[in-house]
Amino acid sequence: MKNTPRASCGASHWTKCFTDDVLIKEVFLQSDTDLAVLSALWGYPSPIAVDEAARTREQVAKLQGKRRLRIHGGLQPNEAPFGEIVKRMRVMVEDWKIDAWKLYPVWGPEGRGFWLHEDLGMRTIQAGLEAGVSRFAVHKGLPLDGMEPRFSRPTDIGPVAKAFPNATFLVYHAGWEADRTEGPYDKTAERGVDALIRSCHENGIGKTGNVYAELGSTWRWLMKNPDEAAHVLGKLLLHMGEDRILWGTDSIWYGSPQDQIQAFRAFEISPEFQQRFGYPALTPERKRKIFGLNAAKVYGLSADEILHAQRDDNVTRARHAHADAPPSALVTYGPRTRREMLSWLRFTRGTPG
Repeated sequence: MKNTPRASCGASHWTKCFTDDVLIKEVFLQSDTDLAVLSALWGYPSPIAVDEAARTREQVAKLQGKRRLRIHGGLQPNEAPFGEIVKRMRVMVEDWKIDAWKLYPVWGPEGRGFWLHEDLGMRTIQAGLEAGVSRFAVHKGLPLDGMEPRFSRPTDIGPVAKAFPNATFLVYHAGWEADRTEGPYDKTAERGVDALIRSCHENGIGKTGNVYAELGSTWRWLMKNPDEAAHVLGKLLLHMGEDRILWGTDSIWYGSPQDQIQAFRAFEISPEFQQRFGYPALTPERKRKIFGLNAAKVYGLSADEILHAQRDDNVTRARHAHADAPPSALVTYGPRTRREMLSWLRFTRGTPG
């Protein structure tokens, strides 16, 4: 985390760039975000422990924003004997009330990950269901430094989605990889967004299936390249459907997500691309679904109930007060030129999330 863009925020120590207070300010006060998910990271010991995530959730709740933050429980089934993993899972559900599991199949204590559709992955998913949480957020794409990149590929998503129809798979980053240029759908692809779509096709997972494509970090990089962004969003709309795409920003690694929100609001898939590739238009209604309505359904939330509860809670009042205060810099952290971006990508081999 020391090498992520916001770590150079100017605080006395880089860890102070990622506190719960920073998250509340960047996400809820300095952006148009009403609901957020605090996910988990890879590594040993876990950089974000579930009890710390729960404390952040409670800090938001103290602002009477009780419905505003969901948390994931980090799950690394290859770091300990499986019986110990199962015990940890039960604690995360019973004591910390997690909303989903977060899996990094690319991560392993000795540099080797695992496949979801092989023995360890299948047992983990089954144990998660038995523990009472059926949502599995899975990191696919963006290979991690020091790990075998093949385990970050989404070829195992379709098989496990077919094998576990009662589970819901939220594919973080949608399989996107920074060193692979996305174009029209390639049904032979073994990497990238195309590999996710292919895996779903080959296993009969359609537009009403149990696989969702999440856009964290993916959209942040794609919004700099309109053609590639149109291909990724167009392919996901065409093949996975407008109800199976989830908004994600990977903030607060990059500072406030407001620039990503504004860029997505303004973005359109051109009539030329619609005609040439059969992509649907990115209409306001489809944007609303991607921005939050799809995620609300995934997490069992009623959009009307949420809006009513938050219309005048303390978070809303704090946001209005913050907006009326003297202007402060809305800083987007990270590379600002192509050279800086390529240098950073070579160093990190992707981004966290």
